[in-house]
Amino acid sequence: MKHQFLLFLVTLDNWFDHLIDYFFDRKFHLDTLTKVNFSQRLIEVPNRINAKQYQGTRWRVFNRIMKNLPIQYRDYNFIDTGSGKGKALILASGFNFKAIKGIELFKPLYDISCQNLRKMNLNHRIQIEHGDVLNFTPPKGPNLYYLYNPFNENVLKDFFTNLKKNQTLGSRDVIIYLNPRYHSTLTKLGFQYQVLLNNLNYNKVVLIYTM
Repeated sequence: MKHQFLLFLVTLDNWFDHLIDYFFDRKFHLDTLTKVNFSQRLIEVPNRINAKQYQGTRWRVFNRIMKNLPIQYRDYNFIDTGSGKGKALILASGFNFKAIKGIELFKPLYDISCQNLRKMNLNHRIQIEHGDVLNFTPPKGPNLYYLYNPFNENVLKDFFTNLKKNQTLGSRDVIIYLNPRYHSTLTKLGFQYQVLLNNLNYNKVVLIYTM
């Protein structure tokens, strides 16, 4: 009985999250909520096997993450690796980051994100690149890398290996990883971590990594 009640509470909380994000899109005439399964669409894109599906960041989850970060926003660039339709980038604009940047491989998602930024009048505040994250050159840090399971462990490893090899990963840089499916990939690269948030919806945790 207790398990069923807890499940009911989680389901109710999920629906509450969904409603918040639904009305967020409706209020600003955006398209950030609809999921995209990459195994069924966008099959012309190379390396699609490295991506799973697009799902926008939840408004409540993002704000909880930001409010628990042990950093001064104004000192950091916010970088969304696999920025999708731009939801996290838009939410990041509510915080005083030095710069906000995104990188997105899939052209249809990139196009939608550009439309969303124009509707929010944020296309001058936020920069989005269309391309492969492995070719991404980060700005001069410190940088906050935001990951919502954007790619598999091979791309994750190659991305941060390249940053270390090219000496573009600073000692003050941090990585925020939601639902860290490939956590061991980062620890094997020498990153230290701690739990930023636990017991979120959908059985997810959020980890923060540093050098």
